[in-house]
Amino acid sequence: MRIIKKLIVAVMIAAMLVVSVVSVSAVSEYDKVATSDSAEITSGMSTPQVIILSFVGVAIIGGVVALIFAYKKQRQVDEIGDAIKLINTYEKYKAVHTGLQNSKNPSRYKKENITALHKYDDAVNKLLNLYPDKTLPRIEKLTNERNHLIEDIKELNEQYKQTVSELKELEFARQSIEDYLKASDKSHKNELE
Repeated sequence: MRIIKKLIVAVMIAAMLVVSVVSVSAVSEYDKVATSDSAEITSGMSTPQVIILSFVGVAIIGGVVALIFAYKKQRQVDEIGDAIKLINTYEKYKAVHTGLQNSKNPSRYKKENITALHKYDDAVNKLLNLYPDKTLPRIEKLTNERNHLIEDIKELNEQYKQTVSELKELEFARQSIEDYLKASDKSHKNELE
């Protein structure tokens, strides 16, 4: 999880740097004639609006990264859950399979236990695909790994919720700045008249 947190922070810092460079170039072009694409995009914006736009971009990137990691971890949780079910099925019906091997009348035993034997064979085939070396992990180990992944997902979901909260705050700040600038423009026009 520490590596994921560091990766999220690194991506957010990189995004902030990119957005800051674009914002600085756009702000410096704000007072000049719009000659570049970034200046054309932000030419109608004030410096605070461009800065808030930068923070919004960084927050969105952070939220998306958190969601991607949460999705990948959820897939791992599902895969581990499937492996646990297969191992449980294998262990549950292993005695039935052993009974077939030790039976004095295998065809009759097979008829009487056909469903259990099919479940056993299906579990064995799937487990061999997952663990070709024929060494099954302990269920406790898989359960602990799954629980750690679930905790990681909870943390990532909290990061996403925090990002959404920050976006709401940034939207409020953007709206406040926009309202202030509109009021300022109106008062400036009234002074000129």
